[in-house]
This record gives sequence, C-alpha cells and structure tokens, in this order.
Amino acid sequence: MDLITLNVFDSRPEAERAQDFLTSKGIISYVLADDCGGFRPYLGFTTGGFKLQTHRNDCEAAWEYLHNIMELP
Repeated sequence: MDLITLNVFDSRPEAERAQDFLTSKGIISYVLADDCGGFRPYLGFTTGGFKLQTHRNDCEAAWEYLHNIMELP
C-alpha cells in the first residue's frame, strides 16, 4: 500500500474532521499518530503530529478538496 501524507495536524480531532470530509467525497484516508490509540493524546505532539494519509492514486483529488476548504501550506 503506497500512502502519501496530505497534511500533519496538531490534534487528532482536526485530522479526523479532515478525514471525515474526504470520506464524504469518497476518498479513503487514514489518520496516523503514535498516541496510544487516543489514550495519551499529548504523545502525538512529541512523535510528529497527526498525519492524514491517502493512497497515491487519490492524492491529487484529496489535496484539491482539502486545499479548497482549509488553509494548508
């Protein structure tokens, strides 16, 4: 599975909102974070944030959707 990171968020809820939006557009994505499954949310800050990833073939469409609704770099 070839995944591309679309953005790194500061919190799991932020990343999950973006994931829900992509899901509503038919794009499968994943939130990756080392925060013990949400039990230790502060660990996400120390391990690189909350990454939103999608498959390479959905990357362009996902980026366009997210870029249009969010202020992404």
